[in-house]
Parts: sequence; C-alpha cells; structure tokens
Amino acid sequence: MNCIKMRGSAQPLQLFLLVTVVLLLALGACGGQPAPSRGGGERQSLLGNNVLYVVDGSPSSQSSQRLLVFEAVGKSSGKVLTLPVGLMSQDHHRLYRALAGGGQTRITVVDTRSGETLRSLTIAGSYSTADLGAGKSLLSGDGRWLVLRDLSTPAQSTRLALIDMVAGRLAATISLSGDFDLDGISSQGRILYLLEYLDRAAYHYNVRAYDVADGRLLPQVIVDKNEPDEKMQGLALTRQLAPNGKAAFTIYINPGQNKAFIHVLPLTDRLDDPLLARCVDLPTGTGAQARALLHFYTLALSQDEQTLYAVNAALGVMAVVDVRLAYDPKSVTGVPGPKTEQFSPGRMQQADAKAMSRQLAGGAVLSPDQRRLYVVGLKGIWVFDPQLPGLQSEYVPQQSFTGLTIDGTGRMLYAVSPTEGIIPIDLSSGESQAPLKVPARTPWAIGRLD
Repeated sequence: MNCIKMRGSAQPLQLFLLVTVVLLLALGACGGQPAPSRGGGERQSLLGNNVLYVVDGSPSSQSSQRLLVFEAVGKSSGKVLTLPVGLMSQDHHRLYRALAGGGQTRITVVDTRSGETLRSLTIAGSYSTADLGAGKSLLSGDGRWLVLRDLSTPAQSTRLALIDMVAGRLAATISLSGDFDLDGISSQGRILYLLEYLDRAAYHYNVRAYDVADGRLLPQVIVDKNEPDEKMQGLALTRQLAPNGKAAFTIYINPGQNKAFIHVLPLTDRLDDPLLARCVDLPTGTGAQARALLHFYTLALSQDEQTLYAVNAALGVMAVVDVRLAYDPKSVTGVPGPKTEQFSPGRMQQADAKAMSRQLAGGAVLSPDQRRLYVVGLKGIWVFDPQLPGLQSEYVPQQSFTGLTIDGTGRMLYAVSPTEGIIPIDLSSGESQAPLKVPARTPWAIGRLD
C-alpha cells in the first residue's frame, strides 16, 4: 500500500510544530535576482566558506524567532547579522519575508550576507512567511514566484497571491471555494499545486492543480496511478525540493495508523503532461513508542538528484529511493519502492520524554563527496556510508541535537540544539569541540550559506 487509506473515523494526528521553520527554510530555490532597492545603505557582506545561519527561538513560537547569520572563526562567531525568519533561496543568499499589518502586506527580499534590502513591495491583504509553515507560503523552483495564502479569509474559502519577484509585482490574486494549502509551483509559474483539505482535523486531503494562465482549478485529483483509489491522509513532516525545481519530495506521517510515506510530486509546467504523483511507503516500527518516534524521519537528496535518503535513526530504519524517474511526469509512477535497511537504534529505551518529543530541523546531511551520511538520532549523530550497509560510526553519543550542517571545506560538521548550542565536530577525528560563542538563546535549526 502506498498512500494512506482512509478507513472510517481516522484518529487525529498529534500536531508536530517542527514542520514550520523546516519548510520555510528549505523550500526556496535559486533563481532570478531581484534588483537592489535604492533605499538603505550598503552593508559589509560576510564572506568565506564558513558562513552559517541558525534559527534562534522556540519552534512553538515562530513569531519570536530570528535568524542569526555569522562566520564561524575558531571558537567564536565573528560578525553576526540578525534577520527575521522567512523563506530562503536554495543557496540561502536571499531571504523573502512577508509581514502583514493594517490590511496590507509588505514583502521584502534581503541579502543574507549583508542584511541589505534588495527589493520591497506592498500588496493588499494579510499574508505572512512566518508562523504557519510552507502551506501558507512558498517559492518556485527558480526563485521567481512567491505564493502566499491570505490569513484573513473566512472558513472554507481561500485567497492566494502570486507575486513575480523578478518584476516586483503582484501577478495574480486567486480566490477558491474550499480549504486549500500550498504544495508547490512549477518553475514558469503556470501550474500551482495545492492541498485541498476534506477533513483538516484528520489531515485528509486531495492534491489538486490550478492553471494560473486560465484562472481555473483543474477538475482531476492528482493521484498515484499505481493505486488511484488511495486517499491521502497525513501530516507533512519535512520536504526536499530538487535543486532543478522539477520535483518536490515530502514525508507525511500518521502516528494514529503508524504510517509514513514520501509523496513524490513532479512540478511540471505543461498541462498536456499527466498530472500524477507517487507515494512511497516508509518502514515503521511497532507499538506506541515507535509511533511516537515517526517524527524523527528526515530527508537528504544526493548531489546528482538521483537518490533520496529517508532515515529515522530513532527507529533504526533507512530507506533509499531511486528518484531518477521523479522528474518526468509520464514516468513518476515508475519510481521504485525503497531499498530498506534496519539497524539498532541504540539507547531508544533509555531516552527520556523530552528527547523523544524533540523537533528536528534538517536532521540529515550528506558530505560534499557524498561518501558519508550524517543523521540525528535520539542521542548522538549516526554516520553511514551510502555504499555500505550498516552503521559506520557515531559521534557525541551522550548529547541530543535538532539539526546538522557541514561547512564549505567539508571538514567540520556543526550540530545544533536549544540546550547544547552549536557544537563543531572535526570530521577527520569525530571529536567534538566547545560550543561556538554565538549570541543565540535557543538555536534549533542550522544551515550554511553556499
């Protein structure tokens, strides 16, 4: 079975708030450069191979979060820029922010290395890139199109704004009857992909497509042709947008039914292409504790965009999916099921409730040479060789983390958590160092400016 089937009264999911900033920071992609704003002064850019960012602030209160951008120098952070959270381009060089007030929304694009405002515009309506996750805001694969859902619309109605960020203008306002969230947009902005909620409390939805040029919701539901009668039901946990902008990979979980799957969605621009998806089941454990650990699933896409790794180090499972067919809508249903591997999750039985409920944000990262996969576990960081079976090593086994990144040299791994801070790990030895001295109170997501 692929997509999760609806059987009678579904047990509501526990709402994991981790999806918000994970998706806000991961879904953007590089593309059209906005023209710099004439207003505002020049600021000195942060340069070098070791410019990092952390999201600082509780994941349960995104309105109080901030983005700290800094160059890691020895044990200190050097110069630090403080920015608001928002959607980031794939290279993390640009930050897109929408802030509502007084029935209007101001949209700004900021250079993350200097803090300089590159572009700003104001549109009518109440839109936001914070607090509500990627279902309310997203970027196209080439970074040109910003799509926002109006927060002030009444129940069972949806209003969307499509903004051309290269031209700096509102391209379309879309009004729909029903409860819709955003799921993706094609690179040319022709097709908008939506989640139509049939029962939001039970996370039961259909995937739909909207023809932007003709201004119409297409009648068909996007399904996995292998199992067209299957119903979609689950909570979006984490998402990986292919750098080529041609597909989105989203993990959905349903603890009530002990299910997890990857939704593979080609983001085609062509209406004469078949509008299909592929749902790939992921391995799960058994029992109440295993269901409570489904949210430890995390994704990593290989540099050649051909292999997707879905790993849950808390459950001790890895799924490797060949996604070469994912970029062709005519072939996406041929994406094979995963090659799965099980390993001992180690200290699962000794983990406390706080560690088990921890929210991950980018919990897996591949080394630049693609020869090592680093994954956050309940405790420590697990190290795998994608070419060899089994666990290869484990770092800092007594500490708990929420996110990982690797610096531009490929020699240092940085692990972050609200309690441990930012811990550098020397990849040549596996030895951890003292936390970086960065003015972050509760950092929980980390990344690198490419």
